[in-house]
Amino acid sequence: MRNLIRRFRQLGDDLKKSPFHPLDRDVVRAWNQARPAGRRQPLCLAPFTNLYFTKSGSVAACCLNHTSLLGTWPENSIREIWNGKRATALRERMRHNDPGPGCQICKQLFEARCFQQVPAEHFDRMPLLGRRPSMMEFELDTTCNLECVMCSGNHSSSIRRNREGLPPRKSPYGPAFAEQVEEFIPHLHETRFSGGEPFLIDPYYRLWENIVRLNPDCRMVVQTNGTVLTDKAKALLERGNFQLGVSLDSLDKGTYEIIRKNARFETVMENIEFFSEYSRSAGRPLNLSACPMRRNWKEIPRLVEFANSLGASLTLHSVWKPVHESLWNLESQKIGEILAYLEGFDFPADDPIRQANRGVFEGFKGFLRERTGKAREWEARRRDGDCRDLESMERALGEMFREHVSRDKPLAQSDRPARERFYREKLGDVLGLASKNGTSALVLETLTALPPDLLFFEFEREPVENIYRDIT
Repeated sequence: MRNLIRRFRQLGDDLKKSPFHPLDRDVVRAWNQARPAGRRQPLCLAPFTNLYFTKSGSVAACCLNHTSLLGTWPENSIREIWNGKRATALRERMRHNDPGPGCQICKQLFEARCFQQVPAEHFDRMPLLGRRPSMMEFELDTTCNLECVMCSGNHSSSIRRNREGLPPRKSPYGPAFAEQVEEFIPHLHETRFSGGEPFLIDPYYRLWENIVRLNPDCRMVVQTNGTVLTDKAKALLERGNFQLGVSLDSLDKGTYEIIRKNARFETVMENIEFFSEYSRSAGRPLNLSACPMRRNWKEIPRLVEFANSLGASLTLHSVWKPVHESLWNLESQKIGEILAYLEGFDFPADDPIRQANRGVFEGFKGFLRERTGKAREWEARRRDGDCRDLESMERALGEMFREHVSRDKPLAQSDRPARERFYREKLGDVLGLASKNGTSALVLETLTALPPDLLFFEFEREPVENIYRDIT
């Protein structure tokens, strides 16, 4: 008995010393039950299967994690990035069920038990090859013809030029990158291409040609805004194993063209008809994706029905910014009205696609329920006067920066003070703009309510003016 007690005490001491911050065991257990058979650990397989190349040259394990980066092209080769210390550290974290820095959006979906919306679910379908990735994601360029209301110059060259008045980005990816990717192409099971608008990005055509030549069975998943369908693109589609995703936020011409500025609704619907027939004849899935916002939330049931009519899967993306377009920061009463409206719809689940789309719809409602609870918490704090204490909110953000930097294992100890200082100084600049415009309370409330990883991503990537614009 004494030995048993001693072991339990030792276990408790070990847990206290652990550098990991795992999810609640009940959440992990429920997540594992929702996963495909045989996939129980680690929490997420992205760092074991995937490399995601961003437009800046930084490389991550997935498109959502811009904090726990694995390396930078061309400073590091692809092989160095895959086998490096940062990738090893992230894999170890996932073995301990610790989302950690960069995974806050998935963490919120885990904790809300919206498992069908958790991006980590996709990587369970990828084979584990060990020495090589089985998947690569490419977001190499931002060339885009649209200026969508929920987008920014980080993803659209048109917005960067016309809305933000900034010079074009210079891509770090040249011919040497495509040559180095060739080594990995024969082993890839899936590749993903986003933008910008992929069918306007020239370097993608070389990658697509190489994949068709070296590994014709490799899936090439392309997320398009649906506005571009040239003869060149059609010819390549006929030769490759392409799976298409099309962004469609509304079936109402007026609403759609307000959200997707520069797009023509009729052209997009014609192209969707082509993409649908292409996918059906090739026996490949088609995906429609939408961004539920204040302008279009009533459209979600119609989009579910439309996806079902095409035999297409539906994805609903959470929109966190700009805040004036988002649902997450609405008052609890308004979110309740949205939920009451959506509760009036039910959808068939008589085949796998319809069953999945129904699950996505239910998951979206679950997300809104979780946000209702958050909204009520904030409303209670406002009633109690907590949110009027600007100094306490600023201190809370400073503490968040300190904790984030301290948990960033790949960051050298000597570099951590500078990183924390960077966050604090940028916060000071944002608050300086807020003070001039009399919006300090609004800005601080919004910043403290944002998912931390989105906050860090904004501070690291966006100019001060863009951050301020997106949260006011």
